[in-house]
Amino acid sequence: MYRLDFRVEGLTEERLRRSRQGPRGVVAVALGFLAAILALRTGTGGPNGGGETTPAAAATGSTVTASPSSTVVSPSTTPTPVSPTPTSTATPTATAPAPTETETPLPSGVLAFEPAHTEFGVQPVKGIPVLRTLRVANGGAAEFHIGGVSVSGSAAEDFVARRNDCTGRALSPGETCTVEVSFVPRVAGARNAFLVVADDAPGNPHRLRLSGTGAVPSVAVQPSALDFGEQQIKTASSVHSITVRNTGTTGVKPDIRLQGDAVEQYSLNAEDCVGRTLEPHGSCRVNLQFRPSREGRHAVTLSVADGTGTRLASASVIGTTPKSVPIVRVHPGTLDFTNASAQVVAVQNAGTSSLIITGVSLDGPDRTAFRVEANACLQAPVPMQSACTIRVRYAPPIFPFRASRTAELVIGDNAPDSPRRIPLRWSRPTPGPTPAGPGIGDVLFPKVPSVLGLSVEKARQLLEEHGLRLGKVHQEPSDNPPGIVFRQNPEAERQVLVSTKVDVWVSGTSDGPIY
Repeated sequence: MYRLDFRVEGLTEERLRRSRQGPRGVVAVALGFLAAILALRTGTGGPNGGGETTPAAAATGSTVTASPSSTVVSPSTTPTPVSPTPTSTATPTATAPAPTETETPLPSGVLAFEPAHTEFGVQPVKGIPVLRTLRVANGGAAEFHIGGVSVSGSAAEDFVARRNDCTGRALSPGETCTVEVSFVPRVAGARNAFLVVADDAPGNPHRLRLSGTGAVPSVAVQPSALDFGEQQIKTASSVHSITVRNTGTTGVKPDIRLQGDAVEQYSLNAEDCVGRTLEPHGSCRVNLQFRPSREGRHAVTLSVADGTGTRLASASVIGTTPKSVPIVRVHPGTLDFTNASAQVVAVQNAGTSSLIITGVSLDGPDRTAFRVEANACLQAPVPMQSACTIRVRYAPPIFPFRASRTAELVIGDNAPDSPRRIPLRWSRPTPGPTPAGPGIGDVLFPKVPSVLGLSVEKARQLLEEHGLRLGKVHQEPSDNPPGIVFRQNPEAERQVLVSTKVDVWVSGTSDGPIY
């Protein structure tokens, strides 16, 4: 026995369209349904309750499948024949799927990043941007389009897609474009984000991980305070050094400056530190020198900053310049006119600032017996380590009844102990027998006059007046004013042969002769 399975394909819109083309098509459809019904009835058996089933003819548009049944009947059973229609033939067939109406798509493009992960390393917080160039590649077999490039994630503000030639571009297979990303950490610690590429490739949008670490630069200076002590004006101290050490976890480009109102009083040499990156645990040296040009206490700050101007460390620097004052030394300290009618006093400035002579006068009971003949000290300020001279003459009255006279030379200046007073005195020599005139012995054996306190030229003139000659002039450094005779040989009042040479010693410096 055979079981007749049948399946009527759905009447598609195309088949209905064909059926409307005429009466013939309608009849064919009707006959097909009728044949299917008859086949079902025949499959239950004829009047004798058995027989072989004859496959029915299916109408066009229907599929009829004849399959063997698991029930066995008597071979004598004769199936009821079904008269086939002349327009339709029923044929046993296997089940077949409906035809596919969609084409298989071409292989899609594959978007790839180069590199696959971008690490920016440890960078200073709010420092100089660090740049990385990324590549977007088409590794597939079909073209795809890029709509835009952006950054997202928890630390998206730390990463910036600065420049790219990918947005709005179509990448063919094997073609690439580039995106430049910068990283500046806002805070310390791990910073992560994603570079997002919007495209029409499978897996859109595509993301590339961006990572970096923010670190706060740390710098220490040693020593943290530098004291130059006292330094005289217009002189230079010895060189002192300060060590700058990177104590952080990221490199630093130190910016070293002196700050304060007295920066011009110091000389800074930071060539060992500036213009280089100081790696972690690295160090460099800064040299300082104190060169004061004015009095007072000079305090400045040595500042160490990073590339953004943020101060990382500092050291205090101080130096002191004592008050500049002139120091006056007068030579000789007393002027004696007993054996000389004129005397010269030297005024020396041994201080640290210019000496200004404000006035020269005479004082005392017999001030009218003396007069100031020349005063070079009033002409201009006396520089440091220089001197000027004042010439004083004894001018006795017409009738000198008194045996001695005294007065003072008063010098006013800008030194702390001004004014200074120099004693002047004159004494009448002890009278002896009045000679009728100079004898032959006085001419041949004159007495040596005193030339102490005179300049070399004045000493020569005085010796020649007494029939003597100036001998060797010795120059020696001393506390006496330069160019003034402070020693002679033979000594004064010694009787010598006419034309004898008298050697003198004058105060001088190492710069050479001053006479």
